[in-house]
This record gives sequence, C-alpha cells and structure tokens, in this order.
Amino acid sequence: MTALCRSGPRTYRPRMIVRRAAAALLVLAASVAVAATPASAGPVKFDYKVTGLGRNDSGQLGNNTTTTSYTPVRVLGLPTDVRKVTTGTYHALALDSGGNLWGWGWNGSGQLGDGTTTTRLAAVRLYGITGVTQVATGSGHTLALRADGTVWAWGYNGSGQLGDGTTTSRSTPMPVAGVTGAVAVAVGHTHSVALLADGRVLAWGANDRAQLGDGTLTPHSTPAPVSGISTATQIAAGGYNGAAILADGRVTTWGWNAWGQLGIGSTQTYLVPILVSWQLTGAQVAVGDINMLALKTDGTVWAWGNNSYHELGDGTTTTRLFPIQVTGAPPGITHISAGETGSLAVAGGRLWTWGLIGWDISESVPTLRADFSSVGHASAGSMYVSAVVAQRSIVRP
Repeated sequence: MTALCRSGPRTYRPRMIVRRAAAALLVLAASVAVAATPASAGPVKFDYKVTGLGRNDSGQLGNNTTTTSYTPVRVLGLPTDVRKVTTGTYHALALDSGGNLWGWGWNGSGQLGDGTTTTRLAAVRLYGITGVTQVATGSGHTLALRADGTVWAWGYNGSGQLGDGTTTSRSTPMPVAGVTGAVAVAVGHTHSVALLADGRVLAWGANDRAQLGDGTLTPHSTPAPVSGISTATQIAAGGYNGAAILADGRVTTWGWNAWGQLGIGSTQTYLVPILVSWQLTGAQVAVGDINMLALKTDGTVWAWGNNSYHELGDGTTTTRLFPIQVTGAPPGITHISAGETGSLAVAGGRLWTWGLIGWDISESVPTLRADFSSVGHASAGSMYVSAVVAQRSIVRP
C-alpha cells in the first residue's frame, strides 16, 4: 500500500477525490430527500369527527347553536375515535371505538340517556351504558345493542317502546325485558325492533298501524315475535313500518301502507310481513318516514313509497307503489340511509344526497355533496344529515 501511494500520486489521488465527492453528494441527496418528506417524521394518524348540515332548531347539529347551516359544521364535544352516527327526528348519537355513546340535540323525553331532560347543543357522554356495538334513534326514544347481545332503551315510553313492561319514560338506559342473543336493533316513531342471532325478529311498542307485524293491532310493552320471520339477516325500521332482509336476499316489509311504502303495488295495510314486489334482492334496506330504500346486491339503489320531497330520487314527486330505481346513483355504494324527507348514500368516501335535507336544500336525484370528504358513515334525520369523516395527520416523534 505504501508503495502504491508513493509510485502513483497523479494516478490514484484524483480517483479517491472523485469517490469521496460522490459519496458526499449521495449523503447530501439523501438528507435533502428526508427533509422533503414530511411523512418520515412519524406515522400517519386518522382523527374522526362528525359534521352535519341542515335543520338545527333543537341543536341536532351539535355545534353549540340552534342556527340552521347550509355548509357542514362540526359536532363539538366528541372524542376523535367516533366510528358511527345515527340521527333521530331532533336528536343524534355517536358511537366511539371503545363502545361508548355520545348524544346531542333535543332531550325532552330523556332520549339522550344522560339522566336529564335537558336539550344539549353539543355532545355529552352517556355514562349509563358501555360495550355498545350499535345504536338506533327514533322520534323520542333510543335503542342500543351491547356486545353481550342485550338490548337497552331510553326516552319516551308512552306506547311501551322501551320494552320494560311499563309505559314510564326513562332518561337513563334500561335493559329491554328478556332479549338475549340480539345482533341488530332498529327504531320507528313509537316502536322498536330487534334481530336475534337465530334469524327471528322481535318488536314492541305501538301497533295501531300494524308496525309490530304480529297479526294484530294490539300494542306490546315487552318484545313479541314478528310473524313468519325466521331467517332474517338485516332489519330496518322507521315511521310506522319495519323491514327485513331474509337469508335468500328477499326483502319483506310490514306496517302502515297508505303511501305504498310496503312496495307491494297497492296501499293495503297488512298485519303481517309481506314480500316486496318483484322479489327484490337486497344487500341493505333503509326505512324513512313513509318510504323505503334498498341497496341491491348489484349495487343499484331502489326506492318506493311517498315521494313528495323527491325522497325516492327518481327526478319526480310521484308516489311509487312498486320499487323504482334511483336515478344516477353512484357506483360502489357501501351505505344508504333514509330520513323523514330525504335520503343519502356513501360511495368511495363521498356523500350523495337527494330529497329535502335542509330547509332550502333539495335535490330530485342523487347529488354529490362536495363539501363532505373521507366519509365513513352517515345518517339522514328530519331535514338534516350527519356524517363521520376522517382527518389525516402526521404524528410527530
């Protein structure tokens, strides 16, 4: 080595300089690349929030006001791990990743479950129940499904819709009598529905419009079986109706039918469930006030019933006694929801709405809500909508 250094200084030294310079440039380039990549500062984190727009006279938008908003506003007081939101007529609840519930809006009957009847303009946590996997809201009462298969209820109980054998309203969650092994819950105006793991469906509460589907018009303050259903895989409820998807994909409905919301081609009310005409095969079903929606297995959306506010999304205000395809619904829909006067769908993280979803927000066919993005779940209420959206951020070391 000594000999090489001495014998060829003009031959080897420039090569060494070039190599060292090249190495230095590589190090410099690497450091510049690191500095230009913010993501290298830490892992990506997603925070979840609930935003909504539309009617807000009872604080149902949760932004600490009662002012109607035509652009999305954020619900205040929620944690950053909210996963789902459900909207009632004037109140809403959110479910976080730990199985806890948060509520806001009108609370005159204790439907927020916080132990009071105080209306909340921002979200408050319910401390009377944990381990929740699903929540459903109606006009004045709320149901929750726990991971252990029990169902809990609170709010207005004038028709026995809390299922505790009384007509006493409750402002804190109470277990529904005798229900175990439940896998889903749904709520109408004054009745409640639960799906059991074995495919049976139970219902309780008011029954003046056959909304319990048991062959009578007699109310029940404790759960009773819906007639003839033993293979249900999904349920939905709203207004004075119930619906279920059976194991073979067919959709069955029951309850009031003055607007053709049973989808059977007539306005005749049936006391027991009846299959929707054309043997509609559904992946999801949603029940509004006096209309219904179904997401078929082929990704198309179909609607029937009242259409006074364009809630069927076919470009008309014509009531439909048979299912009709929603015009221009986007591909890739993963979730649908029907409110009292409007409907929505989630596809590819975007929100599409139709019908009346605010005092002055109305579309006759599905319309992209460009002011919502990264939507994971959404729900349509009474002239307002709420959605869970994700916010991407970098966690700094």
